[in-house]
Amino acid sequence: MLADEVAARGAAVVEPAAVGAWWRQGSLVRRRILALTAPVAGIAAMVNYGFAGFMYSSQQFPSPILLRPFQWAILLATLVAAFAVAAVGLNRWERLSTLVELGRRAEQA
Repeated sequence: MLADEVAARGAAVVEPAAVGAWWRQGSLVRRRILALTAPVAGIAAMVNYGFAGFMYSSQQFPSPILLRPFQWAILLATLVAAFAVAAVGLNRWERLSTLVELGRRAEQA
């Protein structure tokens, strides 16, 4: 119980510091950091929603139910797809931002 309290207090201190450090970065770096977190969020969603039955069934049975090779492939494909979507979205956002800035400069000139 004591270890849980220490961990909770440590998280309460570290999380605001991490958000503050992230916020002090430049906007380009912040967007790239968010793009790098996309695979983590994708895997977390896949495990929580797609493989939730495995977590519950493993607690009920004496031996764990192991994932099949195609399920491991789905997890790997989720990582790659989430990163690819985030990278394409980031690239599109940066190109659009550049075009908007060029348009604003052209209007001023």
